[in-house]
Amino acid sequence: ANGYAVVLVNPRGSSGYGQAFSQAIFADWGNRDYEDVMAGVDHAIELGVADPDRLGVGGWSYGGILTNYVITKTDRFKGAITGAS
Repeated sequence: ANGYAVVLVNPRGSSGYGQAFSQAIFADWGNRDYEDVMAGVDHAIELGVADPDRLGVGGWSYGGILTNYVITKTDRFKGAITGAS
């Protein structure tokens, strides 16, 4: 839709990038992957794709768990939606 951008970040711990990448958050969920999500958001803002005053965040399954974690760490997002978390 006009006026919206969706940024899909593959944070450390995601599958499909090799064993070391998927195990990068082993016993440390919510820290490195949080940093990756926020780096993606910051990059979208720097490119002028995202408005820092109109951000939302969402995820499903572990992405939902990470979303729940993200909204406890920052107040940058105006809305959040999670599922299967």
